Amino acid sequence: MRKRLQFIIAAFVLLVGIITAGVRYYTFVSQMIYTESVSHLTEIFRQTNSSLTDIVKHNWTNLHMWEAYLQDVSDEKQIQNYVADLKTETGFTDFYFISAGSGDYMTVDGKTGYLDLKGNLQDELVEGQDIVMNTVVPGQPQLLVFAVSVENKTYQGFKYDMIATSYNNSDLVNVLDIAAFEGNAGSYIVHSDGRTIIDHAANKQQDIYNFLAMLRQYSDLSDERISDIQKDFKQGQSGATMVTLGEEKYYLIYESTGIQDWIMLGIVPASVVNASMNRLQTTTTLIVGGISICLAICLLVWIYRSTRIRLKRKDKEILYRDELFSKLSINVDDAFLMLDAATNEVDYVSPNVERLLGLSVGQITKDVRIMKKLL
Repeated sequence: MRKRLQFIIAAFVLLVGIITAGVRYYTFVSQMIYTESVSHLTEIFRQTNSSLTDIVKHNWTNLHMWEAYLQDVSDEKQIQNYVADLKTETGFTDFYFISAGSGDYMTVDGKTGYLDLKGNLQDELVEGQDIVMNTVVPGQPQLLVFAVSVENKTYQGFKYDMIATSYNNSDLVNVLDIAAFEGNAGSYIVHSDGRTIIDHAANKQQDIYNFLAMLRQYSDLSDERISDIQKDFKQGQSGATMVTLGEEKYYLIYESTGIQDWIMLGIVPASVVNASMNRLQTTTTLIVGGISICLAICLLVWIYRSTRIRLKRKDKEILYRDELFSKLSINVDDAFLMLDAATNEVDYVSPNVERLLGLSVGQITKDVRIMKKLL
């Protein structure tokens, strides 16, 4: 019974060891998958970010070249033909002469209106900064406007101190399309406070106007974690985290674009990113687990057989000694009586007792019990 208990304890300890090792291995591999996936995603979105930055800088470069041309040309018809050629060449939506103080604009064909430029641009103009921002023109989709300051000029009697081109946001969405994930990746450009500039969501069901507000409402992230992400946005820092939206886990990658306070966000389902790695992890875990279980079974079988062999050997030794002792006791003229030291119960009476004393073994055992009661 004691040997069996020891065997059960050994088997239990071995099982616990295998389970513990398996859990630690799975945790280690999961962490490795997360690290590798974040690194891979960061590189992909960094390339996309670079493409977006190149487009922005390219538009600013073009505007500065066009500014130099407009400085030397005053003929309105010539300007109109020049802008028409540029529109065909570069594909912008419209060209504007803008009064930065008021936000009023005029197009080359004389149309006027107002651009909501999100505040006064005088500070940016004084510092000579190139500008890119969202705006809305009545009757048109949301626009992305690229603008540079110019010396005070007049076009058809309209005084302007900026020239700008606009693009429909949808025209820039293709830049954010991540082909590596077969349409499952979502890309966003947001301000540091979470306001969305460009929304290129995978399987888009509704517009996201503020990404941080969406996280607060629908994700499993704590308010503290979202506040940390917002701090990263404001400080232009990069980062990555896992987030659950609905019932699905996503990788969330973000980094500064280097354009004003813009932040580029990438969000991809973890099941898509980790598909191949998960298969590798599952296969490896099954192989390692199978090998460990086989080794454990072999070890337990070896322990069990070794124990049985030792017990059989001891049983044989005990049987041999008992038989030897019995033969000796039968052939000698001395009777042997053995009592348990703790209970005084009869453990052994030599078989020759009947020959020597004329009493049976049972009678002697009974007499010993009677004497024990009398004492």
